[in-house]
Amino acid sequence: MNPTHPTPSGPVTLDAEVSFLGCLMRCDAPTALRLLAGMEPDDATTPIAGEVLAMAIRLTAQGIAPDPAVLLAEARRTGRLDTVHKYQLLTDWLIDTYRAAPDPVTGPYLKTAMLEAAYRHALREHAHCILARIEHAGVSELDELATLDDRTIDLEHRHRQSLDADSIRPIAPTVPSRCGRGELSGITERLSGDDSAPEATNGDTTGRRAQRHSARAERQRGEAA
Repeated sequence: MNPTHPTPSGPVTLDAEVSFLGCLMRCDAPTALRLLAGMEPDDATTPIAGEVLAMAIRLTAQGIAPDPAVLLAEARRTGRLDTVHKYQLLTDWLIDTYRAAPDPVTGPYLKTAMLEAAYRHALREHAHCILARIEHAGVSELDELATLDDRTIDLEHRHRQSLDADSIRPIAPTVPSRCGRGELSGITERLSGDDSAPEATNGDTTGRRAQRHSARAERQRGEAA
């Protein structure tokens, strides 16, 4: 079961597919085009996600950012909203998905996760096919049952390419912009448990106190004389 996020229009499933499409809606056209490279409408595992993915692929190829308003207008233009129910369903889905969308920086990771989900879905369907036919299939059909179809093989290949790409890499820690290199170095030393700086500070303070005490004593002796 996938976790859900409640919204005014109802719960949105926070799976990789929905999250990736929501991420796309927050991207400009060039970024969305890069994220969609190699993707196909059939990579979606639900009908509504497949329609949205197909429209996003078509729009970004024309240099148009796939935000919710554009996607809704494209669905209306292509005759996909021929009933009030379809219009309301797509509108609610787009709004809820956009509202729950992660930051666009997560796009490459979510693309890989969506391809993984599509690959798992294809393998699951293949396994169901084997279970349905294995008991009654002829001997000559066994090799066919054991062989993955072209669609599943293609998904495995694209998922592997996405995994091998530079999109999956460690995230560097964020450095506050107000910190210069010198300030950052000092912060790092203090956080690493360097006790030398506090000791030097205490020593300097003690020395200054001794100097002030000696000067005060000399002044008092001069006044007494």
